Amino acid sequence: MQPHSPDVVKLGAAILSQDAATVAVGNIKDEFLAFLEQQGISYKSTIVPEAVLVHPKNRGGLLINPHNAHRNGSHICRVGANVQELHGAVCFEMQNDCVRRQAIYIFNIPGFELFRSLGTVYV
Repeated sequence: MQPHSPDVVKLGAAILSQDAATVAVGNIKDEFLAFLEQQGISYKSTIVPEAVLVHPKNRGGLLINPHNAHRNGSHICRVGANVQELHGAVCFEMQNDCVRRQAIYIFNIPGFELFRSLGTVYV
């Protein structure tokens, strides 16, 4: 990843430091993601679920609870998914550094995964 100018970092920090008591957190997130894309730091892409790993810090390091995952999946199968919510999912690309990449794999089943999920609401 290329370093970015101090001005870009300041602008991004200013977006993230907005007071959540006066600006909705979701709006801060949307503004920051738009800023990252405008700066060429992020991009939009469609990826298959099999290409996504769980971030090791997910749920405070507890990762995905199998019982809850199956319960939620069953609920989605019963009532249907809100597909629009999937468009709000955010992932980071995996590290190119082999040591850091391996640290992510120990929390997941290795495969061809390239991204780490930050999560979204699926229903």
